[in-house]
Amino acid sequence: MTITQPQHLPSGSPGGAGGQFAPQAETRPEGQLAESATGSFLFPPVEYDGVSGYIDFWTKTPISDRVLSNFMTAYKARRAAWIEEEVEKWGLEKDADPEWSRWALNPKTTKAEMQASWREARSEEIQRLASLRPWRIPSTQVRGIAIAARMYLCCTSFLDEEQAAIESHEITYARGVAPKSVKATFDEWHLDEFADDAFVDQDVAVTKQLEELQRCVASLLDND
Repeated sequence: MTITQPQHLPSGSPGGAGGQFAPQAETRPEGQLAESATGSFLFPPVEYDGVSGYIDFWTKTPISDRVLSNFMTAYKARRAAWIEEEVEKWGLEKDADPEWSRWALNPKTTKAEMQASWREARSEEIQRLASLRPWRIPSTQVRGIAIAARMYLCCTSFLDEEQAAIESHEITYARGVAPKSVKATFDEWHLDEFADDAFVDQDVAVTKQLEELQRCVASLLDND
């Protein structure tokens, strides 16, 4: 389907048409509309052509660099937060440890010795925790991990046996990396802890900052 878009002709054009507009054919962007209607990585379709259609959609839908960058950033932030949470738990358990308490409260134990021992033990615990989770998602594997995350999170409308088939579908991360199932990938990278907002995490953070700024401005205006 085409529409007519006016084209301006320069002054002095033959036929006395100078300064007027002549019709110009232009094609409507049906392809763009169709692409939008089929869904995207962030906004998937409501219906799929069965399990095979679901897998086909997620494995072939383009993912922007910005979305993948958000995802990688969200993983690193969640890993850091997890380490902090676990270290806090460790500290509480350490305080409750009778052996540590006896040593720390012993009059012969100096404050400097206690603090040095605490810092050393805490550092060892942080190193232990850090070794349990990779510090980042490799850029060569992030696409496959992102696909696994979305496939796992968005399949809740399927029947149980269909969900099982989706979760067992194997995804190849990169050359030289053994394929892993959607469920195994989801568990290995602890995606349940952060994947819901991971792909728009930076956008969400900016939105929250703007909302907080708006509240501050509104508060200032109210108190003026």
